Parts: sequence; structure tokens; C-alpha cells
Amino acid sequence: MRKIITLGIMLLFLGMTISSSTGFNVEKQTTIATFDGNTLYVGGSGPNNYTKIQDAIDDASDGDTVFVYDESSPYMENLRVRKSIQLIGENKTTTIINSSSQTTIDSFDCDNVLIQGFTLLNHCSSTDESYGVDISFAENFTLTDTIIIGCHWGVHLAYCSNCSITNNEIRDGISGIELYHVDTSSLSGNHLTDNEFGIELNNARTNMISNNIFLNNGLYLVDYAYPNSIVGNSVNGKALLYLENESDIIIEDESAGQIILVGCNRITMQNLDLSHATVGVELINTDNCLLTNTTLRFNIIGVMFLESCNMNTISYNYIDFNSYGICVETYFAFTRNKIIGNSVRFNSYGGIYLNGVGNIVRYNVVENNSEGIVIIGGVFNLISNNVIRNNSLIGLEIFLSAFNLVKSNNIMQNERNAAFEMILGTVFFSNYWKPYLGFGPKVIWGSRWIFGGFDPYYGFPIFQIIPWVKFDWRPAKEPYDIEV
Repeated sequence: MRKIITLGIMLLFLGMTISSSTGFNVEKQTTIATFDGNTLYVGGSGPNNYTKIQDAIDDASDGDTVFVYDESSPYMENLRVRKSIQLIGENKTTTIINSSSQTTIDSFDCDNVLIQGFTLLNHCSSTDESYGVDISFAENFTLTDTIIIGCHWGVHLAYCSNCSITNNEIRDGISGIELYHVDTSSLSGNHLTDNEFGIELNNARTNMISNNIFLNNGLYLVDYAYPNSIVGNSVNGKALLYLENESDIIIEDESAGQIILVGCNRITMQNLDLSHATVGVELINTDNCLLTNTTLRFNIIGVMFLESCNMNTISYNYIDFNSYGICVETYFAFTRNKIIGNSVRFNSYGGIYLNGVGNIVRYNVVENNSEGIVIIGGVFNLISNNVIRNNSLIGLEIFLSAFNLVKSNNIMQNERNAAFEMILGTVFFSNYWKPYLGFGPKVIWGSRWIFGGFDPYYGFPIFQIIPWVKFDWRPAKEPYDIEV
């Protein structure tokens, strides 16, 4: 029996249970959790308190607690943790660590570390390389009840396991939380706001991603980031709908804020608004699905296909104002996806990126993007009856691809209408070009590679790139009537 999912608004009211902290300093009495080791104090007015957090960390032993008072905030430090300690701030909103180096807190090859109760800022001049918390080769790391603002990576975990990232607020960065080669860890109850990527899973498996709240960002999977348990999350007040190995489902009527399908078959997605979600729809190893009559705007990527995705259809959607509109990055063996009748406009980097075998791209309006349609690799793709115009870099580009047919399109007033590099057997036929002289074949300039011998030291072949031309032998005299 055909299942129908119509999910209503999922606003997850999470009670944030945060242990208060306890100090034994007579000058300030605060309650903290009890640990086996000693407690070292930073800030405040106790006679033996440290003035720098790093000095206390350096003097601590495994099992100790470093407790940081908020009176001396902000602490202008970057911290290196190489011991199994608990680092606890008095109050997450007023205990502030502000670093001007690349990383605010980092830990390498150190297990059983807990960080709780801080606001982490980073004013590194190289903002594309800044980290709030960077943890590598660790087990049993915990980050909780912490605010991270304005870092490229809010939290970056690499080659870790059994970690817990819970009840944090991470905002205004590029990647809120990234797990890279991380397993059996938990991300729960976090608030991720106004990052480009809320949570990234990269070669991350058997993790629990639950009850997180995404606002103006979402979840992104790349490079074999499955299986995972992803439940109870919301994107912009609606469900983050994650399905693995499901089939014969309809998702409709504004029920989801983001959709990720892994290993699925015959899923219909219709009448949705999947905007401000990092990636509106992501398909991985998924076949025979339909996305239609849906709005995908203000994402990093509107629609993303990864690995083996075959016989899927993207039709009659509004895919506008994203960084990238549609990205189809699939294996070549068997593809045949269809992109039909979509509005693909004002995407700042590109409209449609395509590879694979036997894809059909028809009746789309692809305009006012940086790049219109780009085919990279693959064979036997059909690009027909599209409007490709006013793209600021190039209308149509074909690279390392073979036996494509580009037919009956309106290719008009792009900064460069078309280009190619190293293509075989691709035919341009009866397209309308503007500008065009109006008589004779239309010349399309590109390049090809020619063999230039072998490298004398390493023996690998050397190719040279030379200018080349192809022709549309029968260009249309008038534009085709194509609208979406």
C-alpha cells in the first residue's frame, strides 16, 4: 500500500538541562559538578586564582577541573588542551573567550575532555580558516552549553568517536558543526543559526543527530556519510525529513523544511518550500524520485544528487537565488535523470551542473546566473528547448564529455554564450543564438587537448591545450517560444 507522509510543523521545545557549577573559592560560591580531581580557578578574586585560562590548563592534571569566572571576561586567549580535564565557565553568556589566532580551543589526541559554559569568539584575520573548537583523534569529548559566534568552523571534529555535542548555540559562521571521519557520536539539542552549513557529515557514520534546531541553515551529507540516525530535527520550524532505504512515499503540503534521501526509491516531493536550508533536497544513491512544484531559494545548493542517482525527475520548480541551483554529481554507469520545465534564475555561482549518462535537460529557463548550464564529464546528454540567457560568465559550457546533443535552445546575451574543452562527438544543432550575424553556421570557440609526448623524468603523458572550434550548422533565425 502506498504510504503518504504529510508532516506538520515540528517545533521542538527542548528543555536545556544544564548542571550549575560549583566552586569552593570562598570569594565566590557557585555550584559545579563533582569530579575526582582538583579544581583550579581562573578569574574572580580568590587569592590563588589564575589570571589566564591556559596557565591553569598547563598546571592541571588528568581528571582536574578548570573553573573560569566571568568577572575577568573577555579572556583574550587561544587554548590548547592536551589533558583529560573539565573546562567549565561560570556562565555561558558572560564567560567569554575571544581569540585572534586561528583556533579558539583545540585538542589533539586527548580523550575524556569536557568543555561547558562559554561564549567563544574568533577575530582571526584569516576568517576562512578560523575554528571555535577543533578536536582531532579523540574519544569521549563533550561540548555542552556553549555559544560559538562567527567562526568558519564552529565545531570541527576529525577522526573522533563517542563524542557528545549537546545544547550549544552556533551561529554566523560557514560550517556550524563538521564531523569528518567521526563515528558513534551524538549531536543533540543544538541551535544552529545563520551558518552556511548547519551540520556537515563527511565520511561520518553511525552517529545520532537528534533534536537540533536549524534556522537559515541545515544538514549536509558528503562522501559516504551514512548510515546515521537522524531524527527529530527541524529546519526553519518544519521537519528535517531524512529517509534511508524507504520507498513509495509522498511528501507534500509544506510539511518539510529540508529533505535528504539515502538509498530510497520512488519518493514524490511536491508543493513544498525548501528554502534557507543549506541544501533544499539532497539525494544519495536514490532512484526513480520526483521533485515537482516546489520552491528552493536562498540555499547554498537548491538540489543535490550524489553518488548513484538514476531515473529521477526535477520538474516545474522554482530554483532561484541559491549559490548553486542544481548539482548532479553521479556515477556514470546508469543515470538518465530529467531536469524539465524549471525556473533556474539568479543563482550566484551556477544554474545547472551536470554529469552522468543520458540526462535530459529541457524546457528550463536558466538566466541571470553566473554560469548557466555546465556539463562536466558524462555522455549522451540532451540539452534541448531551454532558454539560456543573461548569465554573467557563460551560458553553456561542456567539459570532458562526449556525444551530447545541444538542440533548439535560445542561447542569448550571455557574457559568453558557449564554450567547450575536450569534447568528442557533441553536436550543436538548430539553436537560436544572440548575438549572431544572421547567415552561415554559428562558430563556437573552445579548446582541445593534443598529445605532446612523455615527461622525461616521470614518464606520464603530457597534453597541450590548443584552440578549437565547433559549429551549429543550422542556427535558428528566430527565438523559440519557451517559457516556464
